[in-house]
Amino acid sequence: MSTNETRPQRRRDAFWNRLTGVGDGVPDDWVRPREWRRHLPFDLLIAALLTSGMVVSAYTYDLLYVALDSGRDASPLWASIVVPLLFFAGLAGRHAAPILSMVLGSTAFTIGQLALYNDNLFTQVACFFLIYSAGAWSAHRVAVTVIRLIALVAGTVWALGSYSYSFSSFPAADPNADLTPLIVSFTFFTGIINVLYFGAALLFGSNDYRRAGREEVLRRQSIALTEQANALLEERRTVAQQAVQLDRVAIARELHDVVAHYVSLMGLQAAAARRSLAKSPDRAERALLEVESSARTAIAELQAMLSTLRDDERDAGGSATDAPSTRTMDRIPELVEELRSAGMVVNAEVVGRAGEVTPVVGTAAYRIVQEALTNARKHAGAATLIDVRLRYLSTSVEVEITDTGASGGSAPQSVGTGRGITGMRERVLAVGGVIEVGPRAEGGFRVRARLPLVTAVGATGTAPGAGGTAKVVDGPTERAAGSVDAGDDASSEPRATDDVQVTHGVHATEADPSSTGT
Repeated sequence: MSTNETRPQRRRDAFWNRLTGVGDGVPDDWVRPREWRRHLPFDLLIAALLTSGMVVSAYTYDLLYVALDSGRDASPLWASIVVPLLFFAGLAGRHAAPILSMVLGSTAFTIGQLALYNDNLFTQVACFFLIYSAGAWSAHRVAVTVIRLIALVAGTVWALGSYSYSFSSFPAADPNADLTPLIVSFTFFTGIINVLYFGAALLFGSNDYRRAGREEVLRRQSIALTEQANALLEERRTVAQQAVQLDRVAIARELHDVVAHYVSLMGLQAAAARRSLAKSPDRAERALLEVESSARTAIAELQAMLSTLRDDERDAGGSATDAPSTRTMDRIPELVEELRSAGMVVNAEVVGRAGEVTPVVGTAAYRIVQEALTNARKHAGAATLIDVRLRYLSTSVEVEITDTGASGGSAPQSVGTGRGITGMRERVLAVGGVIEVGPRAEGGFRVRARLPLVTAVGATGTAPGAGGTAKVVDGPTERAAGSVDAGDDASSEPRATDDVQVTHGVHATEADPSSTGT
């Protein structure tokens, strides 16, 4: 069917929707709540005022017709009672039963016309109210529209006939005068007035129903937007809580690394000072000075960390984990020198050409070396031999820390689950690297981590191969797909889909074989 053929149909549908008060943004499933109890006091007041006006108007016209001897009788007594009562009932219940109220009003109007009830002003106002209310509040849109159209046509035809008959029955001053043009003009004018008057009541009622429907649409949209806003606010709160939790984890990790390293170092230096106090006071003094220096360094680093956290708290757009630590890979030699100054044997080696490392990766590498040295110092003791190797590959950097163990090559110790090892794993996963932690088959302990030179995109706690398996063993470290090896080169770097082997373990001291890592 062409567009020209459907246009008249669309016009008819639009006209009918306008009469019924539906469509044009009104929900199909919506029914206007009448809430008649809330409107009842006002309806009773309107009913009382209009019916009182009817009684006064009809009585006034009765006196006028009798006084002028116009030939028209006064209103019948029964009509003076029935007509106002019917209108009162219809006006009082125009919200509770809109269609029934309009039927009562139409019946009262018809009775008044047939019984020559001498009031046409207030009865017409009451009919306007009832037609309007039926269109504005009835849920039966088709039925109420049809009834209102019938009432409009019947009322207009009745008014035309009544006024035409009444006007033609008046005696003329000139018996030969032709009153036909005057009768036709007056009748036509009366018909136009009735159509406009009651037609306006019909359209106003439908428009009010449509307006209420549009308000309902806006109300539903407002509720939906409010629910969405509340959901977004709740999601924002959840994200904020998660951010706070992540910040707490990061703060705890940083504090652990700093405190564990320097406290264990100061303990080692203090022990060296104690042993040297009787034999070599100068050496003991140097050891105590190193203790003092370590304490000052620890305090300075803690103050720097706290200052960074306070600055981030003042910054509304930042978090405690945004700013990387100032401890990066270029300060790893300081860790080696600290242990050497405390009397431990530490070998350091750098393999390959140094490449540019992001601050986050550099901080992770530094903290991993720091924690591994702390564990070796704490669990293997001062007699162990520690090797620190830093390898630069084409796209990654690898750090490896091994020691010979407390007994210089004893059997592997049991795997621990300390916070330090967990912190190392989290740092590696955060930058998209792989890590291998555990005892060696030949004795001692190994920590080996490979970190990308550039932080992996989307690495937020998921290492490459997150879809694979992470193996935890209690014994010598075993090779697995995706684990790093001392002899690996750039071509042997694990792919993003490789499995990751993460083995955890710490050294057990001679005094407490069951002790675990920090």
